[in-house]
Amino acid sequence: MNQHPNITSAVDKIELHMKIPQTFKDQLKFSDLNHTITILLNPYKNQLKLNNAMSNPTENPAYQYLLDPDLTSIDWQRVLHLFKEINWKYRVADEIEKAFKLSTNTIFVYHDGEIIAFGRTIGDGRYYAMLADIVVDPAYQGQGLGKYLVTTLNNQLTNYHFVNLSAAPGADNFYKSMGWKKQTTAFIWPQGPKQLRQHCEKDDV
Repeated sequence: MNQHPNITSAVDKIELHMKIPQTFKDQLKFSDLNHTITILLNPYKNQLKLNNAMSNPTENPAYQYLLDPDLTSIDWQRVLHLFKEINWKYRVADEIEKAFKLSTNTIFVYHDGEIIAFGRTIGDGRYYAMLADIVVDPAYQGQGLGKYLVTTLNNQLTNYHFVNLSAAPGADNFYKSMGWKKQTTAFIWPQGPKQLRQHCEKDDV
């Protein structure tokens, strides 16, 4: 049976969002393309809609969005202040700057010349990557900036085997709303009582 002339572009578009395996792609070799896609993608349609929405985050024209800017221009004292505003208190400006400079990607959002949100990724280029330090000024929360940071940074992490993050306590629903899943096999080596309390399951008695 000949492949539909538009099948390649359609499959490529689907794979961009769904990362469909080759076995699934092979099933699309039918003459009625639209009917076939409807049948095969029906179980995935909600995730596909979510991925489409998340792949194009909305920008507020009043804000300035900088992906991978020159980090020598960053006001690290302002970054430190925002960490403290969300109760991530045990940070040092010089150490924050060093950590961001060692990151794979960084993003900053400005309003009237002042940083109001930021985040970063850490990756080895192929196998493992994670999102870190997703921070939004409390005065600007609820405007979609957190979702913009997460989505934009995640879009940079292509062709990795694992992409994960460590969510702040209470942020589960925020990440689930964007399609993130809780990992059943992740472990942490707690670096103190606070991490043990906030990020670890209780030991079986």
